[in-house]
Amino acid sequence: MQLQTIPRTYVRTSLQISRIPLRIAERATGNEGNEQWAPVLAYDAFQANVKQVLGSLLSDAELVRQGELEKARVATLREALTLEAVAAQTKDGADRTFQDRQAAAARDRSAVQERADRREQDAETERSEAKQKAAADARSREERANRQEQKRKNDLAKAERAAKASEIANERKALAASKRATATKARAIETDKKLRATKARRKAS
Repeated sequence: MQLQTIPRTYVRTSLQISRIPLRIAERATGNEGNEQWAPVLAYDAFQANVKQVLGSLLSDAELVRQGELEKARVATLREALTLEAVAAQTKDGADRTFQDRQAAAARDRSAVQERADRREQDAETERSEAKQKAAADARSREERANRQEQKRKNDLAKAERAAKASEIANERKALAASKRATATKARAIETDKKLRATKARRKAS
């Protein structure tokens, strides 16, 4: 065993011992194996800093490198958590926006229908009062009612298309944010693999 590995081993052992209360807390709270639990991330960041500082003081490049890798892994995990939170907020906002638009569209449909009903009633009253009027006048009123009905349908279809387009746009934003979070988590896993590989090589040596 090289002399330089002695203090490195001591540092590792000390850190493992100091982590025991955290492991107990992990088991007690059901967070065992959860690398994204806030206390675990905080301790891992502390551990990485200790390795970097002591490695620098001991001129142990391997210990410094371990600290750097662990620090990068913690940073990546924290970024993944942040992106996941942003994705969740974006999706919630999209859902609320779509629901609001649906409610507004429903109110618009109801108002349009009420106006159409009132117009139809007025038209019926006019037809009743104007039985003796010429057939040309009757056709003119009916054409006007048809145009109004077509406009109501066009307005309703336009409102529904706008609501659907907004929903799709918001869902795409939420999906993009989720994909970024997934990619970041993948990088965290890759960094962790590198760290494990480094530890394995150290044990093998």
